[in-house]
Amino acid sequence: MLPKPTSSKSKRSIEEAPKKDEIIALLELIEEKPWHAVGAVLFVALCFFAGLVYRSQAETRAQRVSAELMSAIEKDDPAEQIASLEGIAKKKSPVQAEALYRLGEAAFKNKDYTKAQEAFEQVRKQFSKSPFAPEAVEGLGFVYESLDPPDYEKARASYEQVMNDWPDSFAATRQFLNVGRCYEKQGNFNDAVAAYRSQLAMAPATSAAKAAQEALDRLRLQKPELFKDEKTDSTSETPQSSGESGEPSQAQPSETNSSELSQPAAQEQNREEQAGNEVQKEETLPKLELTLPSEEKASPVDSDVSESSLALPQQAPAAEGETPSEGNMK
Repeated sequence: MLPKPTSSKSKRSIEEAPKKDEIIALLELIEEKPWHAVGAVLFVALCFFAGLVYRSQAETRAQRVSAELMSAIEKDDPAEQIASLEGIAKKKSPVQAEALYRLGEAAFKNKDYTKAQEAFEQVRKQFSKSPFAPEAVEGLGFVYESLDPPDYEKARASYEQVMNDWPDSFAATRQFLNVGRCYEKQGNFNDAVAAYRSQLAMAPATSAAKAAQEALDRLRLQKPELFKDEKTDSTSETPQSSGESGEPSQAQPSETNSSELSQPAAQEQNREEQAGNEVQKEETLPKLELTLPSEEKASPVDSDVSESSLALPQQAPAAEGETPSEGNMK
């Protein structure tokens, strides 16, 4: 015969029986040896209390180290500042990464590039997730640029690492300026111009963008051949704008009338095509020829070019393209 199936209640009672037995055994042990139970309770409470004390001491120690760091940063003497920061940087604390970065910064200002490189490298290797890591790697680039002789390849690699490894950091928003400077120092002016333009596009209206624009303006004066693409774009747009309108406008006299003064035959042909049978237009054209030179003298072109190149960099090449025609007029 098959055994009768047990009900769910009987199964539950079988499972609960060992648990009840364990509880009963524990109570019996406490009755037999009460001091053991009291000792166990006291041991647990002591461990909990010790953990609270240790945590409180750790917080107090961290606050003390932070105060020491602030005091070291405020020191005026570079030697004392470096000595204080070295002692703080050796202590394991929540501000150790910052202490190492401050140490590298102070050593760099004191032109101790070896100590600065060691501190920045330690931040990069041991505290790569710290907010001071991208700043330290940028500091490595400054160190490589300051060596004798400078190592622009390693410096540029450091700046590019900041953009690649910490793209969301604030330091990454100014690295195209540093990369462009390295390219310029190496004589790679085409890549320098591209990097400066990338800096303008990445973070406009910042001090880094202002420095990049100043570098572009300097290169535009020193090496205008680097900006031929801008000049061709401006010259290709000029004839289209003058040819679309049938009548001369106030925005076009500096270009159209300069060619009329240098080529009288073309001037007369253009005048006949534009004026047609309207007598009023024929009377106004000579007036433009008489007043144009004085108007050009009254408005200096060079000042307009400098202002437009700073406010609107993309319009600077167009202004340069206009200067040859104005030179012919004079």
